[in-house]
Amino acid sequence: MKSTESWKIGGKTLQSRMLIGSALYPSPSNMEDAIRESEAQIVTVA
Repeated sequence: MKSTESWKIGGKTLQSRMLIGSALYPSPSNMEDAIRESEAQIVTVA
């Protein structure tokens, strides 16, 4: 699959297949920075 192809999940069209978890960051600020820099469109939470 080419990186320019989109995919649909839950009625949403996404450009990134990167998923990032929200656990185990040393601080909320570090988590926010990692999410922003990854350009992930899905963040998992528990």
